[in-house]
Amino acid sequence: MNSKGVLAPTREQVDELVRPRDGIVVSLLLPPAPPDEGRITLRNLARDAAAALEVAGMRSADAKTRLEPVDAVLEDHDLWARPEASVAVYLADGWSTSVPGPRHGLPLSVVGARFQVKHLLDGVPEPRFAVLALSRKTSRLFTGDATHFDEVERAGLPMAMDEVLRYDDREPQLQSHGSARRGGGTVVASFHGQGGRREQGEDLLRYLRAVSTAVETVLTDECLIPAGTEELVAAFRRMTSYAHVAAGEIAGSGERLSAVELAAGARPLIEEAVTAPRTAALARLVEVSGTDAAALDLGALVTAAMDGRVETTFVAGDAEVWGRYDGAERRIVEVAAGEGAEDLLNLAAIETWRHGGEVFVIPGADVPGPWPAAALLRY
Repeated sequence: MNSKGVLAPTREQVDELVRPRDGIVVSLLLPPAPPDEGRITLRNLARDAAAALEVAGMRSADAKTRLEPVDAVLEDHDLWARPEASVAVYLADGWSTSVPGPRHGLPLSVVGARFQVKHLLDGVPEPRFAVLALSRKTSRLFTGDATHFDEVERAGLPMAMDEVLRYDDREPQLQSHGSARRGGGTVVASFHGQGGRREQGEDLLRYLRAVSTAVETVLTDECLIPAGTEELVAAFRRMTSYAHVAAGEIAGSGERLSAVELAAGARPLIEEAVTAPRTAALARLVEVSGTDAAALDLGALVTAAMDGRVETTFVAGDAEVWGRYDGAERRIVEVAAGEGAEDLLNLAAIETWRHGGEVFVIPGADVPGPWPAAALLRY
């Protein structure tokens, strides 16, 4: 059971959660809640799930065994030490995991043929980020997300300006101007160095070019957020060939900012980068509503998702639509809770994701159309 720290799942772990399974599976979803309240709620969700397993025909002892991994989550001190706890626990026959819970909606216990995972598909795969802390003395690279960054210590990083210039074999260019004393005598030569502002500027560019080269050996498609003085960041932007430098930056001394301060400074820039594709896709959906490029009917949406025709699906994070979809008839045959029912929004999200489409989870009030789900179609 992966309960310690409740880490966001990798794409491979999401694959594991959405794949079809034999037998009944259990999903326990706890939205953000105060720790004491959250513990009680999760315990109650597990109790409800055990009862539902018994109704489905499972022996009481087997149902109890299926829910045993929940105890490890209830005892996870790191999770419950936070001001608010949120967790999703998934249990199948001989297998279980825990991941971050949904940000919206009510606590939920779901027993059925499919895991309740739509909140995990929101924006998957999530963009990756890096922060480059620039200063004239040294430059450091960090990778991570909105809450935490770790420093990269490889491929010549961190890089000090002195180290870059150490290999410069240039000698100071000196010019002499002789002046003879009146009446004869020795000639005294005075020397003037030529290492002025132009040379210092060239050194800075050589240094930033070396930093850029080192960064490009580490990063692939991460969004790179520069941090440093306005002058340094502008110079880096002019000369770097890395294609994914963020439009914004973190102001301050790249040498003095800690990893915590860099994460705090990066947070609004990351939020902007994450929400931009969502905002653009939603605006496009509104624009094409009423045409063949959009599916605003839930039955049509699920059918299109199963066919692989959905480019982007928006589903409400604060609602469920319980019912049954008949794959043979390719339509919703019932919209109601009951035996064999599942959340059709969850089904639409899973099928969109499994066929390479994007899923965005938004408030139900923001979803265009009559249903709490809508989609942009590929064709």
